[in-house]
Amino acid sequence: MTDVVFVPDWSRSNPYQRLLRAGIEKSGLSVSFAAVPAGLFPINRLLKKYAECRIVHIHWIDDLIEHVYWNRTPIVVSAKLLLFWLDIAIARIRGRRIVWTVHNLISHESPAPDIELRARRLLASVATRLFFHGKSALDRVQALYRMNLGPKASIIEHGNYIGHYPAPRQPTAELRRSRGIADDDVVVLFFGAIRGYKGLERLIPAFGGVARPNIRLLVAGKCYSPAIAEKLAMETGKDDRVSLTLGFVPEPEVSELFAIADVVVAPFERTLTSGSVILAMSMGKALVLPNEARLLDVVSDEGADFFETDAELKQFLENADRTELKRKGDFNLLRMQSADWMTIGKRVVEAYTKPIASLSALPLPTKCNRTAEARSASESNIHEEEGAF
Repeated sequence: MTDVVFVPDWSRSNPYQRLLRAGIEKSGLSVSFAAVPAGLFPINRLLKKYAECRIVHIHWIDDLIEHVYWNRTPIVVSAKLLLFWLDIAIARIRGRRIVWTVHNLISHESPAPDIELRARRLLASVATRLFFHGKSALDRVQALYRMNLGPKASIIEHGNYIGHYPAPRQPTAELRRSRGIADDDVVVLFFGAIRGYKGLERLIPAFGGVARPNIRLLVAGKCYSPAIAEKLAMETGKDDRVSLTLGFVPEPEVSELFAIADVVVAPFERTLTSGSVILAMSMGKALVLPNEARLLDVVSDEGADFFETDAELKQFLENADRTELKRKGDFNLLRMQSADWMTIGKRVVEAYTKPIASLSALPLPTKCNRTAEARSASESNIHEEEGAF
């Protein structure tokens, strides 16, 4: 028996879906993961496989609209978008609830932001309910999509990662010594998937300009571009204070990296939600973030330092104090303790069963112009693959 289907299935590379499922199932609903079926009407194909499913919970739409990009002829795009809308509408007519967690504005590596924006507006119009991780996220989406989503929106914060990763296998002091890190060194960590939009092009030059010798930078994560990996190796190889580890980080080693670190830097901009930020807070670490990250709602001056320019980022690194960083990290850990998955799962289940908004749809646009809003979102928003690091 499956009550809820999560689609697409990114559970192997990303703990977010697994933890959310656990919280939902503690409230009495069963959850299955599913890939997006091939062919037309994928949601209804999914319902054929999971006939007893009452709720389809969409987390990311990339796989659902991938085929729309294959032919950019305006009339073909409009026809495919209509079929996309019909797929969701028919599922609703069949009595299923279609829920969408809006993790980002526009996917950063979208091949056609204008088309994706149209698809997102259509999905927002026809979905039963929309989830957001913060009020600021809802406000930004409503402004970009030019829609009033309040009647069908639920704001439910991102759950924590406290206790999810195995504890370090050695004391912190030993872990630091094994990496040649002195007791008084300030350790800065960049952790997570390495892509062109993650902000390393800001962090590494800023770090390179820091004069203090007792500071270290650890960069760890899977890199999805050989060109970026080669460039990173060249840039970081010039500074022996920098350690670069490219590749998937096994779960037992994640907590060790964070144990070594004094502060986590996430220099991306304008994200709706960030799994790497939630992870850092769950590990009790201070944060350094661009000013735009205040939109996450979960971070504050008590637990993070914010910068506007690369010069401000460099100044922070130059003056970072371990005692102050420890205080901010403790605040973040305390902040995260209330974001447990059992409570979140209960709130999600309650939102699943709220009265359904009327089925309505926006007129399908006939032109495929690259709007300023879509271009801005594509160039500056962060696709965090929610909970993905």
